[in-house]
Amino acid sequence: AVLRQAMRADAPGRTASYARAMAARACDAGAPESVFAYARWAASLDGSRDVAGSAWFVLGQAWEALGRPDSALANYDAVLRTWKDPGSLGPLASFREAALLERIGQWERAQATYLTLQARYPTDALAFESARRVVQHYVAGGKPELARALGGQAIQNLERTLATNLDPRVQRGARAARADLLLALGRTDEAEAALLDLWRRFPEDSLAEEAGLRGARLAEHRPGGAARSDSIRAILRRDAASPSVRRAAATALDPTAPEGRR
Repeated sequence: AVLRQAMRADAPGRTASYARAMAARACDAGAPESVFAYARWAASLDGSRDVAGSAWFVLGQAWEALGRPDSALANYDAVLRTWKDPGSLGPLASFREAALLERIGQWERAQATYLTLQARYPTDALAFESARRVVQHYVAGGKPELARALGGQAIQNLERTLATNLDPRVQRGARAARADLLLALGRTDEAEAALLDLWRRFPEDSLAEEAGLRGARLAEHRPGGAARSDSIRAILRRDAASPSVRRAAATALDPTAPEGRR
């Protein structure tokens, strides 16, 4: 009600922003008909990237929820093609489009979109996830040669990013993706090293702590690795910021102990 009153009283630019906000709320609430009304209103009032682009993106989500992939793809495509630089909507729209194409069985288009996302937004978290999706598709499909070729290229790109971008967020995400790709490709020794390196570099980060647990699991299956695995778990049981990681480490060290004594 407050937003509607502001729409009636405020300038057109702010009204468009309010309409966009209500479209997003309606989408979160699972009310596609309201999404259509508010998003289209917002786009008609303000054709800017921030307002119209956001409105089209939300429309795409609403069409997805209604099982209308062609209409959803049209809206995501509008976000990507209307502006040379879609801003923060670029990786979001690209990933939604690729994931939707993958779900409806259009893998070649999905892969092309995933690869374009990686090339255009190489430091974005969704670029890292796109690399995982491509490799996992070929591993699951029993095509190891393609998985190795595309995974190897993705790993090289991630290593280039790690060498040139020192933002901690990018470093964490790229290192996690690199470890996941190595593991998917069966390069377990390298994956173990990558996971433990991530944990040591960011010891108080929950993602890195999970990486430490995964690295310990890999280590215990290597010759002579049991002691190193136990050492890692002991540190995590004592020092991990995440309660779930502390519990998992304690359970792995002594699965028979009562929970309160681990």
